[in-house]
Amino acid sequence: MKKITMLLMLLVSLATANAKCTWGSVKIDQRGSNNYYLWLLKGDVFKDTCVKYNYNLIDLSNGKESPYLMKQGTEPYVYFRSKGKYRFNLKLTNKCTGCDTIIYSDVLTYGYFTQCQFSYQLGSTYDPKCKDSIAGQMTKSVPKTDYCWTYMMELYLGDAKLNSISDSQWVHGTDSAIWEWTSRNRNCIVYSKLDSMDAARFINYKFTKPGRYVLRSYWMNWCFNIDTIMLRRLTIDPCVTLKTEDLTTTTQEPKIIGVYDMLGRPVKHIRKDEIMILLYDDGSTKKIIQQ
Repeated sequence: MKKITMLLMLLVSLATANAKCTWGSVKIDQRGSNNYYLWLLKGDVFKDTCVKYNYNLIDLSNGKESPYLMKQGTEPYVYFRSKGKYRFNLKLTNKCTGCDTIIYSDVLTYGYFTQCQFSYQLGSTYDPKCKDSIAGQMTKSVPKTDYCWTYMMELYLGDAKLNSISDSQWVHGTDSAIWEWTSRNRNCIVYSKLDSMDAARFINYKFTKPGRYVLRSYWMNWCFNIDTIMLRRLTIDPCVTLKTEDLTTTTQEPKIIGVYDMLGRPVKHIRKDEIMILLYDDGSTKKIIQQ
């Protein structure tokens, strides 16, 4: 009877230990922008005094630990200095029960956004000497992960804050400095489009005021919670206000200003049995297939 009682106590003890070895509340929230990555470690276990944790970052090309991971509690981060594939490993140990586990999160290859480009041209609508409009496009994402992508473009008109900097700062200042000088209130946003389809990749806009403008192109991969941003600085001449009030608005059919394939690459001719994207001067797009 004594042996049976001891066996039952042992089974209860093991069951209690195993019950405490649940790691279901642990979550790794991975965030990245260009080559900067941040991990937010979440879960009740991080409040448990019995649980100890550690983490590292492994370069999968050689199996070595990266020395650049900054360890700061439950919010480690890294700024990658070389191209490669990496794995973030989180090790948890419950010193009271003896349980441990390793949870990992893979990192996309550095340079994933090197294909993200924005090209544009300034044009004229009524006076060849006056550049009063812009037409441009963002490149498309990798075809295999199209469903993960969201695109956005926003055009900001500079206010007194942005206009107060010198011409040298405007031309030679870093993108981060220009972004700090740009007021992001809704009154300064003159154009905005957000879409997971092609529409948000194109802009065709006519300026109504002269001044400094900041165009922000944004690529977001929500499957991996990473993004990248590209800024363009535009200086619009005061000529855009000339004759603005005298111009007569007429309804015209939009004109085709560009033809692109499904990857967003410009093509010179519409090809048979392929889906083509037509870009019109009013910013609209249309998919066609030539039989």
